[in-house]
Amino acid sequence: MEADRETNKIDMQVQQGLNNIYMRHLSKVSLVMFLYYSFISVSHVFILEGAGWQWIVASSVIAAGAGGAIHILIRLERISAEHSQLAFVPVGLSAIVAVFAHVFFSGELLQLTNGGLIMFAIAFVTLSPMIFGSLFAISSVFYWAALMTIQSPDTVHFAFMYVAVAALTILCFVLRYRTLYSAERLLISNRNKAAKLVEASKRIQENIDDVRASAEAAERANAAKDVFLANTTHELRTPLTGVLGMMDFLAESNLDDDQRQAVDAAQFSARTLLVVVNDLLDIAKLDAGKLEIKAEPFMPATVVSQVVDLLKTKAESKGLALSVHGLRRAASALMGDPVRIGQIVLNLTDNAIKFTDEGEVVVAIKIRENSQESALKGHANLRITVQDSGSGISEEDQKRLFSRFEQLDGSAARSSEGAGLGLSICLGLANQMGGRITVDSKMGMGSTFCLDVDLPIASEEDADKARRRGVPKTETRPMAALPTLALGDDDAGDEDAVQGQLRVLLAEDNAVNQLLVRKLAKGFNWNLTVVNNGEEAIFRIEDERPFDLVLMDIRMPKMDGVQAIQRIRSMSGEKGQVPVIALTANTGVDQEAVYKQQGMSAIVGKPIDSLLLKSTVDEILTKKKD
Repeated sequence: MEADRETNKIDMQVQQGLNNIYMRHLSKVSLVMFLYYSFISVSHVFILEGAGWQWIVASSVIAAGAGGAIHILIRLERISAEHSQLAFVPVGLSAIVAVFAHVFFSGELLQLTNGGLIMFAIAFVTLSPMIFGSLFAISSVFYWAALMTIQSPDTVHFAFMYVAVAALTILCFVLRYRTLYSAERLLISNRNKAAKLVEASKRIQENIDDVRASAEAAERANAAKDVFLANTTHELRTPLTGVLGMMDFLAESNLDDDQRQAVDAAQFSARTLLVVVNDLLDIAKLDAGKLEIKAEPFMPATVVSQVVDLLKTKAESKGLALSVHGLRRAASALMGDPVRIGQIVLNLTDNAIKFTDEGEVVVAIKIRENSQESALKGHANLRITVQDSGSGISEEDQKRLFSRFEQLDGSAARSSEGAGLGLSICLGLANQMGGRITVDSKMGMGSTFCLDVDLPIASEEDADKARRRGVPKTETRPMAALPTLALGDDDAGDEDAVQGQLRVLLAEDNAVNQLLVRKLAKGFNWNLTVVNNGEEAIFRIEDERPFDLVLMDIRMPKMDGVQAIQRIRSMSGEKGQVPVIALTANTGVDQEAVYKQQGMSAIVGKPIDSLLLKSTVDEILTKKKD
């Protein structure tokens, strides 16, 4: 039905187009007829003789008048395109009458040649099949009437001539009409298609605009999320610096049994909170696509061995045997991110210990080099499995095992801590490395988790570096023990500096963190000067002799760390070249790039790892001497 309506609509448009074409032609045709028959009328007056010449002249005058009248009406816009086809009827009839009047009143059969010409003329100046058929039929009647009434030896000749003229006339009209009709239909069809394309293009553009607006809204939302992430990182991890640091100092002091039990509980709770905070930040980075997977040479066997050593005490406290298999056979060095792989193995092993009440947990590692025919030639398949003898996981629970904020023990009194993010993060990390994590478990028969990833094989030179360097710690591991320090008076430093001490300036607005760094400075034998913001740091650097090192918090009142480092680097001489280490909870890849671009020598994340801080300072000062 819709197709029929569309066809009818196109047919109407085609007819309207033909009417417009004919309207333009009719004005010229009518003018030519007026001029032609005006000339014929005048010439007949002087040439024709005998009876009936007046009727011949009269018919010519009528034809001229019809042509002139139609031309004038068209110029005056009194004839519409819709009626242009009918407007030709009086012109055509008057021309036919003029031609055959001459034939009948002159009695000359030879004038029938003009009758054939008028048929041709009608075929070339009409575009209506009905009007053409009507005028052609009238002309044919007059033609045969003349043949039958006028006696002439050429009657048979003109009879045969009619057959040829009629065939050619009809053929000319049909070809002309079909050509113009097809051309107009094609033009209208293309015009309609173009209109539809324009409309479709308009809708597409509107959709693009909507998508662009949605993308911009999403970008704004992501930007807001990044700001929230940065603020959350700072607000959560900065207090933890003081909490964990001070508890570590307290744990090294002389405590009675009750006090030590309380400190141990507080340390456990604080480190659990740090794990949750780190997990939340990792989830946010995964969603934003900003969790960086580094590629550096490392020894997978060393990573697994360190994780097992780290968790062996926890396993033994539950009466579990924790063992590792395949270390000797997996001595190859690969290119990958040891921190993130260690994070995955640590989480899987910790979960196995957590959910196993008796028996053992076995960690196994296997490295298999891919064949040269493989698409991953030059890579090796690293497979790390963690198998436990726990109660197992049902098929229903396995479906939601890697979902966020999901724990198999969902009751309010559950015995295991955590936010239910660990496995989700592990899966996201594995996917970013092009690997996968699978689980095989049956109720009552334990569970086996497997990390499977293909990594490039390290060169011999890189392998040597990996063996010498060891493996960096993951953020989720417990902090290293801090130096044992006496809680004496704060060190104001500077003028009372001992020969050989490192002169260090700390810019930090948090009082607890100031105290922590003061305690660290005593253990490191630093001469520490403490200020509350970047502005005070600038005053100290400008007014005093050059410092050996500046520790700079990023988020501070009055002047933040980025503004302060810009001011420092604009100073001349030794003061402008002083090494500056950023102490910040904002340790994202983008933030670190900005800090280093502004002139920071290194970045140490909060909570502060004392050993990492000391090694970073030593490395920077060694480079400065070189």
